[in-house]
Amino acid sequence: AEAMGVIDDTVPQAVREVYRAPFPDERSKAGPRAFPAIVPTDMDSPGAEISRRARDWWQTEWSGPSLIACGVHDQILGLPIMQFVQSWIKGAPPVLEVSDAGHFVQERGEVVAEKALELFG
Repeated sequence: AEAMGVIDDTVPQAVREVYRAPFPDERSKAGPRAFPAIVPTDMDSPGAEISRRARDWWQTEWSGPSLIACGVHDQILGLPIMQFVQSWIKGAPPVLEVSDAGHFVQERGEVVAEKALELFG
């Protein structure tokens, strides 16, 4: 069995190893490990104001096409989160649910590309 910390078990171990390649040692993992602690979690968190401004822009000023794809097995940014994000983007179609994907939904690029061509083509 693979060690704990599998981000996406919908892709083979060899693919997961490629995603880990840029982070060969503990020092190289400092940025990704710090990221969760700097995500704004309430209205007074540092960075929350710029996030609210971005949300407002997507809700009121955005006028282009959009597509949000979500691997339904994503344990980090799962379907409820991505549906919430989708609700903030003016004119966004429903989230494309990729049934056999996890966090690395880009590994199912053909499904996402086909939907993009349908929407934007």
